[in-house]
Parts: sequence; C-alpha cells; structure tokens
Amino acid sequence: MRTEEVEREQESVRRDVEYAQQRMRLRLLERQEQLMRIARDASNREIDPIEFTSRAESLVSQFPELQTITWIDDRRRFKAATPRPACTPRSST
Repeated sequence: MRTEEVEREQESVRRDVEYAQQRMRLRLLERQEQLMRIARDASNREIDPIEFTSRAESLVSQFPELQTITWIDDRRRFKAATPRPACTPRSST
C-alpha cells in the first residue's frame, strides 16, 4: 500500500516537472520571438538606437529572465543597450 502511494506521488511530481518544463520552454520561445523582432527591425534600419533602447527597456522591465539587451552591429560595434539593472538585496523572508 505504501509503495503504491509513493509511486503515485512520484508520478505526480514527474507531471508537475514536465508541466513546468513546458511552461519554461514556451516562455523562452516567446522571449526569443520578441528579441528576434527587435533584431529584425534593427537590421532593417526600421528603428534607431533610441527606439531600440526604449523597446529593450520595456522587455527587461517586464521579464525578470532578461537582464540587459545590447545592440551590436555587423562590425561588432556597440549601438545601444539597456542600462544595467541595479543590484537590489534579496529579501530573506
């Protein structure tokens, strides 16, 4: 009886992990699509560094998995970037 209960709990944990992995993959794909749109617009010269910075800052502020976004041109020259995030102490609660 106890073995069956442990097996059910393990299966439940496996399903939860699979669901979490799916959600993470989806979230990362969504971020990748958003970054690709900005990259395409920059590459096509549809946005300037000011617009790039504005759009990149918006993404960084909305999504904690993004910390900074930098535009580097085809000659590897810096064009624009989001400001580095301020270091904030983490709460211990």
